[in-house]
Amino acid sequence: MKDKIKAWLVDNDHQFSGVLKPDETYIPNLAGLINDCLQDIDGWVSVDDRLPPYNTPVWTELESGQVCMMSFDEIDDYCAWCMIYGMPYYDHGKWQYEAEYDDEYKVAKWKPLPEPPKKGKTK
Repeated sequence: MKDKIKAWLVDNDHQFSGVLKPDETYIPNLAGLINDCLQDIDGWVSVDDRLPPYNTPVWTELESGQVCMMSFDEIDDYCAWCMIYGMPYYDHGKWQYEAEYDDEYKVAKWKPLPEPPKKGKTK
């Protein structure tokens, strides 16, 4: 998040002297930056910023607004989004799941699944 703020300040011609020179675009641009940072805080990541690790189930939000579980998988010589069906489960340190590939999946953002509980540790 700190890097995003620094990049925004540089892009908007602000030096790091602590003096800001607001103009008519300052507030809308700052609001966009704050929204991006809040997105980082709540765990959702834009696919334009980065993609999840290969072959790992994640929550996704499609451009249509639908939220579903998917994975970004290596398929032959390329990578693609795959819809997870059935119930994924965690076994021997790895997520196990069945998924179906389709070129039509338009993913807007993704969020990692929570870590499984550690063996023998409960709250």
